[in-house]
Amino acid sequence: MQAAQSKATSVERRRIVVRAFAQLAILFVVCAVIMGGTLYFALPDIEDEDKPAFKIPKNFDQLKALNSVLQRYKDENFGRVMLCWIMVYMFLQAFSIPGSMYMSILAGAMWGVPLALPVVCASVATGATICYLISKFLGEVLHAIPSWKRRVDSWKEVLDRQRDDMLSYLIVIRMMPVPPHNIVNILAPHLGIGIPLFWFSTFCGIFAVSVIHVTIGEKLDQMASPADFNLFTWRNALLLGGVCVAVLVPVVLRKRSGA
Repeated sequence: MQAAQSKATSVERRRIVVRAFAQLAILFVVCAVIMGGTLYFALPDIEDEDKPAFKIPKNFDQLKALNSVLQRYKDENFGRVMLCWIMVYMFLQAFSIPGSMYMSILAGAMWGVPLALPVVCASVATGATICYLISKFLGEVLHAIPSWKRRVDSWKEVLDRQRDDMLSYLIVIRMMPVPPHNIVNILAPHLGIGIPLFWFSTFCGIFAVSVIHVTIGEKLDQMASPADFNLFTWRNALLLGGVCVAVLVPVVLRKRSGA
């Protein structure tokens, strides 16, 4: 009897997982079509010799090539180029596709820090929220996979201890490399974190690292080789550390005053 129940549970779990992956594939295709349609209708006419540069940059040379091409098009098609950039960035965030760092740097190169910074932060937060909504829609699969269910239960215990300082806690999580941001996006809707809090904490949490990326981008035209492309500097480390301290100070003060 117990073996039969275990087999039934296993079959049901497999059915849930297969259905979830099928739904995810459909969502991916729909979003890809929406993004592709936006690029098709919004992008200005691209010269044949420029088309090879139009791809998600994966290294310094590809980033330089794409920036060089877009610089020529953005002056006469500012809004169109920005719309296409935002659509691509949100798509990458929504489906946890690599390339966001280079897209942030590209934004700094095209628009400068004052404009690029809020656009990057808003695009990251919105793309992450799309991932949040996808995870919420496919939520049943998380409970069907034992390893993910354990993660959800473990994080619920952690967050229950941080309810009074949830915003600060989520901001700090976004600033840290661990856990990966896509894991946070996937788990958040199942941990009682609402969309407004999720979006705002994401916007604030990636602010410091986005400052670094867009600042590097602003100087991209002056860089001659990957050797000039340096993310890990004392200045950047101090910036991240300073923001962490600023976020945690209110938490420490509140806990001391309540002691």
